[in-house]
Amino acid sequence: MLLACAQLPVGGCRKPSPPPPRPFTIAFAPSHAPDGSPALQKALADWNAAHAATPAVVEILPAELGAPTPAARAALLHGDGAAAALVPNEWLGPLTADEALRPLPDALAARIRLDCLPALADSVGARGKIVAAPYEADPWLLWLRRDSAAAKGVVPDGRRWNLTRFEILAHAGGIGRRGFAFPTHGREAAAAFLPWYFSRGGALVDATGLLTFDIDAADGALSQLVLARDRPTRAKAAPSDADEAPDCLVDGRCAMALATWARRAAIRQAGPLAAEVAALPIPGPGAQPGVTLIEGWSFVVFRGAAPAAFDLLAALWSAALQRDKLHESGSAPVFRELLGDSWFATDPDGPALRLALTNGVGLPLHPALPAALAVITEMVAAVCRDKAPPWQAAGQAAARIAAAGAGRPAARAP
Repeated sequence: MLLACAQLPVGGCRKPSPPPPRPFTIAFAPSHAPDGSPALQKALADWNAAHAATPAVVEILPAELGAPTPAARAALLHGDGAAAALVPNEWLGPLTADEALRPLPDALAARIRLDCLPALADSVGARGKIVAAPYEADPWLLWLRRDSAAAKGVVPDGRRWNLTRFEILAHAGGIGRRGFAFPTHGREAAAAFLPWYFSRGGALVDATGLLTFDIDAADGALSQLVLARDRPTRAKAAPSDADEAPDCLVDGRCAMALATWARRAAIRQAGPLAAEVAALPIPGPGAQPGVTLIEGWSFVVFRGAAPAAFDLLAALWSAALQRDKLHESGSAPVFRELLGDSWFATDPDGPALRLALTNGVGLPLHPALPAALAVITEMVAAVCRDKAPPWQAAGQAAARIAAAGAGRPAARAP
């Protein structure tokens, strides 16, 4: 062979050219673009450096695709053909029912079952299959003005925070006119209602995986919200938008507001009085804290994707990445081991976040979940606008939710 090469013209004996790179696309909503997280940017850069033959190309979706709507899901599935994506957990049931996702390999699924927060297990898996790798948790919390609480003799201490203290502030009003602001329209109305519903023993799926809605728990939760609104002082928990919570708290129009952990940055940057705002758990009906709703975002791989997409998700399922995100921005982790991280002891809102992540419930992986949330939104709006009493609105919602999920158990991964 050496002799044959020696007889060829100079340059005639060359090594074969390496195959061209085979990149694949991973899609992100603008709210979760990698350039907003140095830790994620580094993880993706490290992956590409080590996998030059199969690099990951980041695609930022149009802003309207960040909302969990059927149109957004369809656009993602039938657009540029992303191999993987970071999506809201609410999408996972419909995407699985559409047979759009590939279940994760057994080895990665086993790691997720071992490491993941228990509350998120039902959000990413059903019938023995895991269809997504959790990336970010986003629990609902109660945000409170410390000075308003002090003026009413209420100690904003999570260890002594209960429904009685909540009612004192809700009834007395804030520095301005409202004691308690919560969203009563849009999808946020359903999400903000669910912690009060879960805290009374309610659930969204039963033991067989079918959608369910407990009338008594819903009636109790709605009645509590109406009670906070309708005391003789008229310290009204008037309709509000979830995006209003930061300004409402900081400018003193309310003493308390419901918002997700992801709103913390906006609250902390809303003005000079932001330091007066504290995070507290949802109060339960008894001595124990309430059970909150944990939303979030997860990575998925679509059908037809190359194996490299799974390898990338395995690399991104990392306690180190989660720890870096926690320390750089306070991003709520999805690894149970990180609940013992020092950040939770040093950050003022850390104890409330840890309790929410420990004592929360995730959205179920069910194909009719968006329809159920739409019904709950209408129920909350009807009660808060005095169009129906709580018990009647809860009963009607239960019937409609049962019909929406009739015969459709929690999504089965293919």
